[in-house]
Amino acid sequence: MLDTEWTRGHSEKTGPTSMRTSQASASILLQLLHKAQDQLAAYAAAALRAGVDEAMVKIATLQGHTILDFGRRVALAAGIADDKVEQILLSVIDQIADPKALTP
Repeated sequence: MLDTEWTRGHSEKTGPTSMRTSQASASILLQLLHKAQDQLAAYAAAALRAGVDEAMVKIATLQGHTILDFGRRVALAAGIADDKVEQILLSVIDQIADPKALTP
């Protein structure tokens, strides 16, 4: 598609003049298609990031359950009373949450 513009002027030799300038550009339908494609790509990227974030949360939750189960089994195998196991595991969780608590 060509965008056309007419300009009018005046020449000393020939008198009134007009000049036609044209510029090639994509049709409006093609421009809308490209805009829609860009929006779809942005939406797909956001959806992918959200899916990755959700998967990471699921993995972290599974790891937490595994670590707590392992800690509980070790404590019970060591002969620690059931009522003390929960206190020990909560203490370990607090220490993991506070990195300063783990430094000697």
